[in-house]
Amino acid sequence: MNPIIIRTLKKHGVAFTLLVIFTIISTALITGNTYLEGRLLDSLVYSHRPTLFITFFVLMLGIGILRLFFSFFTSHIQILTKQETVLELNRKIFFELFKKDTLSILKWSPTTLSSRINDDVTEIVSFFSDTLVKLCSVIVSTITISAYVFSADPKIFIIMIIFIPIYFLIYIVFRPKIYSINLTMKNKQNEYYTTRNDFVGRYIEIKGSGNFSSEKKRLRTVEDGLLKTFVKSFGSTLSGVEK
Repeated sequence: MNPIIIRTLKKHGVAFTLLVIFTIISTALITGNTYLEGRLLDSLVYSHRPTLFITFFVLMLGIGILRLFFSFFTSHIQILTKQETVLELNRKIFFELFKKDTLSILKWSPTTLSSRINDDVTEIVSFFSDTLVKLCSVIVSTITISAYVFSADPKIFIIMIIFIPIYFLIYIVFRPKIYSINLTMKNKQNEYYTTRNDFVGRYIEIKGSGNFSSEKKRLRTVEDGLLKTFVKSFGSTLSGVEK
C-alpha cells in the first residue's frame, strides 16, 4: 500500500479502532436486547411474575440507552472522521502528483484523474470505516446467535454450522467477478463524466463553431456505452449465478 495512505490511516487509527470496538459492543447489545425481548414476553405469558417483567424491562431500557450512547460515537466516526480522512488523502495525493513526471500526468484527463483518485481513496477508507466494521458486526452476531441457538436446540445449531461455510464459499467464488465488474463500471462512469464535463466546459466553443450536433452525438455515444456496460455487467452477474 502507498506510504501516504499508510501514514494517514495510522494517524486516524485510534478513531477507527474505537469504531470497531463500539460496533462490537453495539452488536452484542442489539443481540442481547432481542434475547431479553423474548424473555420479557415469556414473563408475561408463562410465568406471570411482575417482578421478572420489571427486571427485563429495566435491562432493556438500560441497553437502549447504551445503544444510543455508542451510536452517537460510531456515527461521528463513520461520517466526520471518514470524510476528514478522505479529504486529507485526496489533498496529499494531489500534492504528490506535482513530484511525478509531467508527461505521465498529462496523459490523463483532469476529470478522470480527479474522479479516479477520489473513488480509490473513498474505497480504501470505506474498507476500514464500513466493510471492516460490518465484518466484525457479522462475526459477533454469528457467535452470539450460535450460542443462543446451541443452548436452545443443538440440532438447529449443527444445521447452522453446515450452512455458514457454504455462505462464505459462495462469497469467495463470486468476489473476484464482482470486483472486476465494479472496476469496469467505475472506469466507464469516469469516461462518461469526463466527456460530460468537457461538453459543458467547451460551451462557448461548441456554440460558436456550430458543431453542436456532432458533440451531442459524441456525448450520446459515451452514454450508450455506459448503459451497455451496466446491462452487460448485470447479465454477467446473472449468468454467474445460474452457473
